[in-house]
Amino acid sequence: MRSFLCALLIAAASFAPQVAHAQKAAGDSYQIEVCNNTDQDVFFAIGYMPVGSNELRSEGWRTIRARTCSIQAETSNQYFYGYAEEVTGDGTWGGNFGHCVIRPGPFDFPMRGMCSRPGAAEIQMIELQADDSVYGDRFTWNLNY
Repeated sequence: MRSFLCALLIAAASFAPQVAHAQKAAGDSYQIEVCNNTDQDVFFAIGYMPVGSNELRSEGWRTIRARTCSIQAETSNQYFYGYAEEVTGDGTWGGNFGHCVIRPGPFDFPMRGMCSRPGAAEIQMIELQADDSVYGDRFTWNLNY
């Protein structure tokens, strides 16, 4: 029974968002920029902690036009999560962080409890990390083929 409970706790922890990561000093923040370097428009979803908040939010589906860059969010937390897919459904960019979103959207909700909402669907976001020594105040995620 003990090994079952340990396995259950480990499994649950692997799906929990990482909110205790390093934060920038008060008043400092990162801009999260996404550059769509493809020939197709993409839909974008993001999980992040807005500046001045201590709760992770999930927002989407935003359209990022082909061959353009845009600021998608601002956060004081080093870690955030992203997912993009071509509007045609052909290409996707993500990772291994299971996360629920609302389809077709748009949506803007706290990350907690998203899976119980009508229209919820699971996607695999990627965990991204801003680093002052590399990125300064702007983190850019390049979507390439």
